Amino acid sequence: MNSRIIPCGIYGKQTWQDTLFSPFLILLFLPLALSLIQVSTPWGIHLHFFQIAILFGAYFYGPVGGGIAGAAGAFAGALILSNPYIIVGNVILGTAAGYFARLGFRPIFAMWSAFLIQLPWLILSDYCFMGLSATFLPGLIVSLFLSNTLWALVVTFAFRLFRRYDA
Repeated sequence: MNSRIIPCGIYGKQTWQDTLFSPFLILLFLPLALSLIQVSTPWGIHLHFFQIAILFGAYFYGPVGGGIAGAAGAFAGALILSNPYIIVGNVILGTAAGYFARLGFRPIFAMWSAFLIQLPWLILSDYCFMGLSATFLPGLIVSLFLSNTLWALVVTFAFRLFRRYDA
C-alpha cells in the first residue's frame, strides 16, 4: 500500500494515517472508553473518568476538540441513562474548558470555570427535563466537581511530566 508521507519537523516523517490517528484516539476513542469506567466511593460519590479525556482534548485541540471529546465521553452515559442532555452538558464543559485553555488558564482553573458554565445546564436539564429530585442534585454536583478537580490535577501533573521529558 502506497501512503503519502507528511513531513513533521525534527521528529521524522509520518504517514497521513499516523497523523490522523492521534486526534482520533484522543478525541473519540479515549473519552468513549473512559466513560465506561465509574468508581463508587464509600461516601456515595461516583468518580467519572472521561473528564480527563475532555481536558486533554481541550488543551491539545482547543474549544472544538474539547467539545468533540465531551460529546464522545458522554455518548455511552447518555445511552445507558436514556438522557441525551448529558451530551449537551459535556459539550458545554469541553468547549468552555478549551476556551479557557486558549486564554492561558491552568487546567484546574479552566475546569472549574468550565464547570461553572456547565452548572446551569446541568441543573436545568436534570431537574426540569429529566425530573431528578432536588435532593439528588447536590450529591451529583459534588460528585462531578470532585471528579473534575481530580482529573484537572492529574492533567496538571501530566503536563509537568511532558515538559520535563520534552527536550
